[in-house]
Amino acid sequence: MAFQTSTIYSQVEEPSESLSDVIKNYVSEAEANWTSKTKSEIVEDSFSLFIEVLGDVPIQSINRKRINEFKQIIRKLPPNRKKLKMYRNKSIADLVRMELDKTLSERTINKHLSRIGTLFDFAINNGFYDGPNPSLKIALPLNRSDEESRAAYSIEELEKLFHSDKYLDDTHNQPYQFWTPVLALYTGMRQNEIAQFYLDD
Repeated sequence: MAFQTSTIYSQVEEPSESLSDVIKNYVSEAEANWTSKTKSEIVEDSFSLFIEVLGDVPIQSINRKRINEFKQIIRKLPPNRKKLKMYRNKSIADLVRMELDKTLSERTINKHLSRIGTLFDFAINNGFYDGPNPSLKIALPLNRSDEESRAAYSIEELEKLFHSDKYLDDTHNQPYQFWTPVLALYTGMRQNEIAQFYLDD
């Protein structure tokens, strides 16, 4: 009898948490390390847009295909849509149907995708999502002009930074002041991505 009961329970799937619930859990843990500007960019810009496009669905229902659908939809959206009067009251569906002169840049789209990827890392690590991160390696390639507008530091500039008194004398006031440039140098990651790291990472 015990075996039969165990078998029955093993077949019952617990309902998946909604996307908004997982976001609340993530924010409650991470926001202590955020500035108000960072929180606004992550929660009000990226996460709100994610829910607006996909709906507040169970997080387990979001697979790689849905992430790609999100990416393709936001590629058709205008920048500053909540600030500009001509776009402010239009739905996502309305905006997608419009022929726009300017849409979100590849860099902005990749920022949204990066933040969503971090959310799924949290969901996986905390048992809210079962499976691989569906947003891995889904970023858009940057066009040449965008890459050139963010030219790499020269050797002289790097030497000036890492040979400064603060590095040579180890006198940074906060650990992040030391580690952020080092991680950026060795990984090429953006500042906002590095700022979301946990010590365990």
